[in-house]
Amino acid sequence: MIGQYAGESVIYGGLYSFVYLIAFISISLGIVNLLPLPILDGDKL
Repeated sequence: MIGQYAGESVIYGGLYSFVYLIAFISISLGIVNLLPLPILDGDKL
């Protein structure tokens, strides 16, 4: 799904749209990484 959207963004939106998509994914993963989820941090805060 992400790969398909990335391909379409390059074809229809150009490089700017693709870079925006990559930045959005990176920021989203960074925010999720800050959440103290016990499953993901080995149950130690």
